[in-house]
Amino acid sequence: MSLPALLVLGACALLLVWALLLLLRGLLWRHGRLEPGWRRLTLIACERPTPELLRLRLRARLGLPLPAFRPGQHLLVAAPALPGERRAPRRAYSLAQWTGRPREYELLIRREAGGQVSRRLYDGLRPGQRLEIGLPRGHFSPAEQEADSLVLVAGGVGITPMLAMAQWAAARGLPFALFWTVRQSAELVYARELWALAQRPGARVQLHVTGEPEIASEAPWAALLRAGRLPLSDLPPPRPGQQLFLCAGSTFSAWLKQSLHEAGWPDAAVHEEAFAVAAPISGGPFDVACAEQQLSWTGGSLLSLLESRPGLAPSAECRAGSCGSCRMRLLDGQVQWLLEKPQDLAPGELLACACVPGSALRLAPV
Repeated sequence: MSLPALLVLGACALLLVWALLLLLRGLLWRHGRLEPGWRRLTLIACERPTPELLRLRLRARLGLPLPAFRPGQHLLVAAPALPGERRAPRRAYSLAQWTGRPREYELLIRREAGGQVSRRLYDGLRPGQRLEIGLPRGHFSPAEQEADSLVLVAGGVGITPMLAMAQWAAARGLPFALFWTVRQSAELVYARELWALAQRPGARVQLHVTGEPEIASEAPWAALLRAGRLPLSDLPPPRPGQQLFLCAGSTFSAWLKQSLHEAGWPDAAVHEEAFAVAAPISGGPFDVACAEQQLSWTGGSLLSLLESRPGLAPSAECRAGSCGSCRMRLLDGQVQWLLEKPQDLAPGELLACACVPGSALRLAPV
C-alpha cells in the first residue's frame, strides 16, 4: 500500500475514533455517568412571542441524546457572563415538551423587571449561541406520586411543567385535566400543543384569559378558550387516587390552595411549585451570626439578609426552595419554614431562601 493511501487510512481511523468518543460522551451524559457539572448546549431557536416571554430550544452538538427528565423537573441556566464577571448568575427554569428520549430541551422564560438572569437572557440571546446548563433536577413530578388521574393548574409561565406532565400522562393513558390562566391571549404559546393533547381520551383542557373580555379566534384551539378567571367549580372534585399540581404566581396560588382546602382536597394530594417563596415583609428583630459577621433580621428571607453583605450569601439558583443550592448549616437557634421542608436535606441543614428566623441564629456554609 502506498504512503498516501496509508495516510488517508490513518486519518479516517482518527476521525472514526473521534466520532466514537463524542458518541460515548453523549451517551454517558444522557445516563448521568459523566463527571458532575455543567454542559454547553446550542440555542437552535429563540422566539419572543410577547415583550415579556422568551421561548428557547436547546440542543447538544451533533444532535446527541440529552439526559432524560421527569415531567416537572427544571434546569439551572447560567446567564451569559459579563466582562470581568467571575461567576455568572444562575436561575432554575422548568422544562417543557416532555419526551422519554429528548434530543432538545425547551424553556419558556418571563422577563422580570428585576430579574438579573431573565433580563440578560431575553435581551441578549440569539440563535447559535451556547448556553451553560445543569442536569435536570427537582422532585415536583407526578412520576414520584401514585396517581390514577391528574389535575394540572398553571398560571402564566407556570405552564411549562404542566405541559410536560400532560404529555407524560397522555403517553401513559393517564386521565388529566389541565387549566391554564394567562392575562392576554398572545401568551398562549402552547395552545397548539394543548389542542392536540385535548383530543386524547381522558383529557380535558381549558385556557382562561383574564385581560380580554371577548376573545376572537378562528384557530382550532379557540374551543378551549374561556374569558375571565378560572372558577373553582370547574375543577374536578377531590377523590382518592387523584393528585393536583399547581404552578402559578403567589396571589393566584394562595387563593387556589385555600379554596382547595375548603373544598375538601387533602393537603397530601396538592403539590405546588412556586415562582418564588413569599417571605414576611417585617419581623423580629433577631440577631443572625454567619462567618464571623453579625446581622440583624427584620424581614424578608434569610437569603435576602445574607445577600446584603458581600461574599456572605450562598449560591441561589431558583429562590423557590427547589434547587437546594442555598443550603446552610444551622448551628444554633430556631427557624420557621415558609414551605414544606424538603426531605433530602441533611440533619441541621436549611434553605436560606425558604426560611426566616424564629430566634437568634448561628449559621455556617455547607
